[in-house]
Amino acid sequence: MDHRIIEEQNVAESYVAGQLAPEEEAQFEEHLLECRECRERVGWAEDLRDSFRALAAEEGTPAPARVLRWRPRPGRRLWLASAAAALFLLAIALPAWLLLEQGRLRAELDAARRTPPREPERPSAAEVAARRRLTEELQAERRKNDELAGRLAALTRPQVNAALFSLGLVRGEEAANRVVVRREPSWIVLSIESPAPDVDTYEAALLDARGRTVWRGAGLHPTAADTLVLGLYSDLLPPGAYRLVLTGRPPHGRPVTSTVPFQVERGG
Repeated sequence: MDHRIIEEQNVAESYVAGQLAPEEEAQFEEHLLECRECRERVGWAEDLRDSFRALAAEEGTPAPARVLRWRPRPGRRLWLASAAAALFLLAIALPAWLLLEQGRLRAELDAARRTPPREPERPSAAEVAARRRLTEELQAERRKNDELAGRLAALTRPQVNAALFSLGLVRGEEAANRVVVRREPSWIVLSIESPAPDVDTYEAALLDARGRTVWRGAGLHPTAADTLVLGLYSDLLPPGAYRLVLTGRPPHGRPVTSTVPFQVERGG
């Protein structure tokens, strides 16, 4: 029930006089539980009614018709008394509960303040060594990746002024061919005389001084000048002695094998 309607229609006085319908009376009683102002207004109306009744009894005159028509409904005073008691108990219990809760929270806060903070556990010597080793491995891997990325960039960019070395077939005690490479890795081109004029395809094996295979490939075809051309990255050839073994297979006859020795030196 709306409070403004209660004031405009004097619902409190009608309630005390017993003039409300049962449904309106129930709605107003629900409103009384929440509205202190309306409870006070009902109390004033009851006091006024009692005053009129007392005055009528002393003077022997009938009370006003509005008061005489009022008949208390059964259970109304008991309901109001129960509601007032519940509100009274709530007003007492709520502050008490808040005080208890406040005390509990303060006790927990004091206990937390008295408890010293736990120091973080220090890693063992084995854990420290393992972390250091892992860090070093990661750094080495990064350096390796950076180096490979630099080499890949050098390999894929256009090559200019590539060094060209003509290697002749060395026989007997003749001096070996010399290949002088730069200190910075770069492309070099080896040009070799074709060992046999009737061979169209050669297989090649590059061996170091210990006889280990540095590179092996097939499908080398002589050029119009009757030479074999092989491009290598100089980083593949540290300073030292090498042999290039060429194996040709003519259309008829046995395979032809030729060895081209050369010496790699580091230049400026």
